[in-house]
Amino acid sequence: MSRRLEAGLWRWIDFSRRRAVPVTLVLVVLSVVGLALAITGLGVNTDTRQMIAPDKPFRQASATFEAAFPALSDQRLIVIQGPSPDAVDRAAAALTETLPRRPAINSVFAPRYDDFFEENGLLFLKVDELEQLLARLTRAAPLIERLNANPSLDGFFDALAEAASAPDTSTDDAETIEELFTAVAKTIEARLDDTPLPLSWQSLFQGDGEEKVYQAVLTVEPVLDTTLLRPAKPAVADIEAETARIITDIDPSVSISVTGGPALRSDELQTVREGSGVALLISAVLVLTLLLIAYRSLALALLTIAAIFIAVAITSGLAALLFEGLNLVSVAFVVLMVGLGADFGIHLALHIRAHQSEPLTPRPAFYRTIREIGTALALTAPTTALAFFAFSPTDFVGMGQMGILGGLGVLVAFAVAMSLLSAIIPYLPHPKKPVAGLPIPRGEKGVRIIGVGVLVLGVLALPLLPQARFDADPMALRNPDSPSVKAFGLLFASTDTVPYRLNILVPQGDGAAALADEIGNLPEVDSVRYLGAFIPDNQQAKLDLLDYAGIGLAFAVEENPPAQPLADDPGEALQRALATRDGPAAARLREVLEEWGEAERPPAARAALEADLLRYWPDQLGRLRKQLGASLITQETLPADLSDRYLNADGLARIEVIPAANVQDAGPRRQFVDAVVAIAPDATGSARNVLEAGATIQTAMIQASLLAGILVSIFLLLILRDGRLVLSLILTLGVAGVLTTATGTLLDMPYNFANVIVLPLLVGIGVDSGIHLALRTARSQSVAGVTNSVTARAVFFSALTTIACFGSLSFSDHRGTASMGALLMIAIGWTLVTTIYLLPLVVEATRKRPRETPISN
Repeated sequence: MSRRLEAGLWRWIDFSRRRAVPVTLVLVVLSVVGLALAITGLGVNTDTRQMIAPDKPFRQASATFEAAFPALSDQRLIVIQGPSPDAVDRAAAALTETLPRRPAINSVFAPRYDDFFEENGLLFLKVDELEQLLARLTRAAPLIERLNANPSLDGFFDALAEAASAPDTSTDDAETIEELFTAVAKTIEARLDDTPLPLSWQSLFQGDGEEKVYQAVLTVEPVLDTTLLRPAKPAVADIEAETARIITDIDPSVSISVTGGPALRSDELQTVREGSGVALLISAVLVLTLLLIAYRSLALALLTIAAIFIAVAITSGLAALLFEGLNLVSVAFVVLMVGLGADFGIHLALHIRAHQSEPLTPRPAFYRTIREIGTALALTAPTTALAFFAFSPTDFVGMGQMGILGGLGVLVAFAVAMSLLSAIIPYLPHPKKPVAGLPIPRGEKGVRIIGVGVLVLGVLALPLLPQARFDADPMALRNPDSPSVKAFGLLFASTDTVPYRLNILVPQGDGAAALADEIGNLPEVDSVRYLGAFIPDNQQAKLDLLDYAGIGLAFAVEENPPAQPLADDPGEALQRALATRDGPAAARLREVLEEWGEAERPPAARAALEADLLRYWPDQLGRLRKQLGASLITQETLPADLSDRYLNADGLARIEVIPAANVQDAGPRRQFVDAVVAIAPDATGSARNVLEAGATIQTAMIQASLLAGILVSIFLLLILRDGRLVLSLILTLGVAGVLTTATGTLLDMPYNFANVIVLPLLVGIGVDSGIHLALRTARSQSVAGVTNSVTARAVFFSALTTIACFGSLSFSDHRGTASMGALLMIAIGWTLVTTIYLLPLVVEATRKRPRETPISN
């Protein structure tokens, strides 16, 4: 069988040598066509949901939910943050009003800023919470009344003077006044330091004096332009323009960012493209440098680079014909092809150059090369391709796509290397110096010590294997510095916005409420939302409280209030009133006012202070007027955009389950999902999808690795008819796999969507070099003779080029791509060490004597 393989390969390269011009032209034309197909028809799909087989139960549940509520898919989320709830609400309300006017925005879902919820929002408080709020508002009624009549700095100081002069009728009155004076003092102190801190009226009335970042989230449904490569691009432009206007014109104290599926995928696509371009450039430079060192010939190095480019172009064209777009795993196939393309060329070129230095004419040099490594060359391409094709049968569709492209790419790279190098090498200058062996320790004893040491290290690494983990969170792949990823992290700040949650579909009726109550009682669940949950309880009691409070507040917030007289100098009147009042807050405010009054204040400074104190007063007054007019809420009176999110036209109700713990961590996420799924097996949502996808990919990785090993073993057994040699190869790759996983564990480098291909890929690439050295060892008299051969040199530089290619991926800002590059670099490094040092020892140990006489370098 070996003779037949060598004979077939000899005919191939001899034909290429004799028909150099037409062979080269055909390859160039194919590369041009492939490149054109790739440029015009090959994109990148960053949707990780599509990387799992659609027939998986959790994918089917997700598809059913999306079909029932399609508007909930692929929405953009606008995250607004500010130093006060007033600032956040003003910016959010402005966006809610203006964004829908933009042509590329279909709707904005923001219940908090809907007229219905602004009017009836107090009914969603608990009875005791509402009582406390209304009590605070009632105590503040004189202040509200005077500011309503005269919303100016003088009117504000006059109202404060009245509050300071009035006797406290209760402890609550005293605390309310103290909080008011403290907040006003902070605002004036900030203005004195020229660092504006507008007064938060919401915090005053709600008794929330804590300094923190406040947040609101708006849900935007864009109008998609399917004629564009990025259908949401017009919507993105509208959102960016409107948010920039809000920050500039409405409130510069807020920050606004955008996240959600489309935004995350758009940023990820940009990161992947930029990272892939940089990686390709770095890998090309590194490969060229290594080839120059290996060949000591610029012409031969450039020829190998040309073969790599042609192979990449042809494979890219095949990818465009086979797939609509590449996923986040297979997008790295271009860099992979650089390493694989160099591999075949290095083995062929180095051995040809070694024989040309004897010297021999091209035809005898080619013939001796084929006799020497023909069997290995003929076996490496199909065995590596088989290892790649082993990815395809798994439920991890993303890895399957990489398997098809990798398998085809290997065959293309092999064909191009054999054809182009055979055609062009005869026209290159002959080497002036003989090709040396591998520049590593030559002593037999040294090689054996290193080989045994690697084996011992592999055994010691076995206990680390159970500690290896898989991170199925797609956010672990993305660039943490991209705006959408940063904004996504902000969503976990509140249970109202946490993105990892679950949804359950049930028929509308009493069963939905019963199921929601059962799930809501779970300790892992914070809250459960369904349409009925938006009907407040104890409404009549709350409406009675509002009616009672309205007796004292109605006159304070009335439209067009009668004018009220002011003191001749409200500022001085306030200071006099503060001087008669005890307490640290009054003393602090008096000192601040004295400092403010002692300095010469131009009109602009006075206007600035007035703006700081009263910026959000009109918003608060308008909100109070609405809230006092609350009315009974029924399911029929709920806003349509809210009802449509929880009840569809077919009568299917949505139950939304919010986790209690921080589900950013896998442990609490698993507990949350397991608890809910135990009651509702068809529950779906991002929390479950992430976990199920991780389990699917872990299984796929094991299946692909085992299948690759089995297919390669069977193929080699059929061709070589040597079970001991095949077993030696597989055992050596097994040690490399153990060491790779252990290294990743020690470096806290978990497997993820992108780098999960490492172990099956290790079989594909590792078996390539293993075959060369295994066959060389089987025909050599000593282990040292193998490591000092041209074959070992070719294996060494082939592995280095592959390491350089994958190592370049680690420079990507996309964490998935970077982890793929880093882990593959580790894997190929261990494969190189085990192949060169351990494999010869294993092969030797299975044999009593060499089968043939040694082959010279």
